[in-house]
Amino acid sequence: MVYKVSAGSDNLLAGTKLTDDLPTGLVLDGKVHIKGPKDTSPYESSQINTGINQVEAGETVTLEFNAKVTSAAVGQVTNVATVSGGVSSSNETLGDMISNGASVNVQKSDAFTEVPSLIDFGAVNAYGKEMIIDNVATKGGLIVTHPDNNSFNVSVSYDNDDPDTQMKDSNNDTLQADDSGLLFIRQRTSKDTDYGTWQPITTSGVPIQTNNFSGSQDSLNLSNYVGVNDWQIHLVPGTTAGNYKGILSWNLIESV
Repeated sequence: MVYKVSAGSDNLLAGTKLTDDLPTGLVLDGKVHIKGPKDTSPYESSQINTGINQVEAGETVTLEFNAKVTSAAVGQVTNVATVSGGVSSSNETLGDMISNGASVNVQKSDAFTEVPSLIDFGAVNAYGKEMIIDNVATKGGLIVTHPDNNSFNVSVSYDNDDPDTQMKDSNNDTLQADDSGLLFIRQRTSKDTDYGTWQPITTSGVPIQTNNFSGSQDSLNLSNYVGVNDWQIHLVPGTTAGNYKGILSWNLIESV
């Protein structure tokens, strides 16, 4: 965003304000880099709105920032900025100066608007024995948007051989899977109130429900599929004690 006083014009005196309240569907992503006419390098701000010092003829004020498109944005989103409270060097009071609009066309899209940030299996003492442990807490929900009419499903995957995703402790020890698997999810049949069956979570993914979900969904809340006692971990004998952390992946699968 650039504000400029044309060459040969009066100066813009200090005290002017530039405001830009992003429209619904856009949020500020990171810091705003602001460079005034006397600045040799930009400075950072946590907001787009800023006061403007004197701008002389031929000088500019530049703001650079990133905006993130959120799930609330569908259709054309237009952003404008306003410079207000301006007084020229000839003591003329200036009205609001509104920028040209910057527009982006946002189409409806499939999206995960929320996924669990933590699946907690608590603390246990295995005494070197084989154990099956249910999760004691889930932090965060599972919410998806699927605007198309066709049905779909949601799957979760885990790769215990990938060093970037496998569960490790502070000593870089990993957990070994038994013959049936390592991590399991309670897979439902057609609704979240089904008791379900325990299915191993594989690298290719396992659907959270055997029947597909119907399309034309906006913010479908599937959190009851991933709550307490919906996950299991199988510990083999001799598992090393430690606090293990790993990464799950979520996928939305279109029905053909």
